[in-house]
Amino acid sequence: MRLSFLRCLPLAAAAILLSIAAPAAAQSFPIKWSNHQSSYFKGVGTVVLPSYHLTFITSKEATAVAGFGARARLTKSLAGVDEATLRRLTDEAYADLSARFTAAGYTVIDPETTRAILAQGGVALQPGNVSTAQAGQAIVVNSAVSNGHAMFGPAAAPALAPFRPGSNPMSWTAQYPKLVAGQPKDTLAVLPYLVIDFGNLGGKASSGFGRQTATVGGDLAFTVRGVQSGLILVKALDRGRSWPAFIRPENEPSIAAAFATEVPGGGGVRPLQIGTENLTRGDAVVLNLPVWEGLVRQAFQDYNAAIVAAVVKGRG
Repeated sequence: MRLSFLRCLPLAAAAILLSIAAPAAAQSFPIKWSNHQSSYFKGVGTVVLPSYHLTFITSKEATAVAGFGARARLTKSLAGVDEATLRRLTDEAYADLSARFTAAGYTVIDPETTRAILAQGGVALQPGNVSTAQAGQAIVVNSAVSNGHAMFGPAAAPALAPFRPGSNPMSWTAQYPKLVAGQPKDTLAVLPYLVIDFGNLGGKASSGFGRQTATVGGDLAFTVRGVQSGLILVKALDRGRSWPAFIRPENEPSIAAAFATEVPGGGGVRPLQIGTENLTRGDAVVLNLPVWEGLVRQAFQDYNAAIVAAVVKGRG
């Protein structure tokens, strides 16, 4: 769907275009990791899973600003899924990764012992085992897109506050050794964070020939956000030392499947406070829950399989 606003036309004449993507032939999410040393995983026999941060993009906002005359904003918000479902899927993602490491021949430290390791290191847990944010940007120059999200950790291994979305990666350095506190050499801490999105939005602002134009739009696509996802790794060395590493997907696999129905005007939208002629709309993205849940499971299963494959490859 695309909303366009032309300053030389009345508001009622703004064009509204709907874009419907064809279903994908295959529903899989191949993960390509960034460059890393496979030898890093050599000797690893024991794995600790401090948590599993699964982030769901729950809203998206695109804003375009062409001076004070033409401004447009489009918001899309997920509907049809509750918090209990998101928490359950996070539990499933964690259990799936643990089972895959076990099947690959690794010893996975049990959740109770893992919590004791984190307590020994003094790693703070995320309050409520959830971190949320709303879409919206206070100041927009030309155009901007922002996301709202909800991040959960599994009940058995709650989310870690120092690594929540929006935290400063520079502050992670002091936390790395705590993830393998007191553990023998070649124990590997694996902390995945996976971001799942439901669409793409964009905006464009332009001025010329006596008119100003602000355009916002986008479509639905179930996507693994590789740039926002990643894998924090910490390997225990001798004499209490540790070796942290970080890899992330280089790609963003996406499926334009029929997992939801858009309801134009069915969602909320922040008003545009300044401007002589503004166009805003909030759409609800109502999930087909069985289809969407199936895609979420496929996404974390493919992601987990790629994690284990990377570790196995370097095992030696």
